[in-house]
Amino acid sequence: MVIKILAIGDIANVIRTMSKYLKKSEIHVINFPRENSGEFTSIGDVEEFKTWKVMDQVKKINEIKNKYDLC
Repeated sequence: MVIKILAIGDIANVIRTMSKYLKKSEIHVINFPRENSGEFTSIGDVEEFKTWKVMDQVKKINEIKNKYDLC
């Protein structure tokens, strides 16, 4: 059985590290927008919120949360 996981705000890539041990899982990461010029290395299925507005972020999470077993 494949476990589908939605990770929210995984800036430190903790979820990606855990994915090495969770062989039967699909992980989708949605991060917060970046304000600085620093670069983050992201692997795979990583999405960004389009805005810092909390209500817009909650709306986005509510739209996609039913596709996942764990948030």
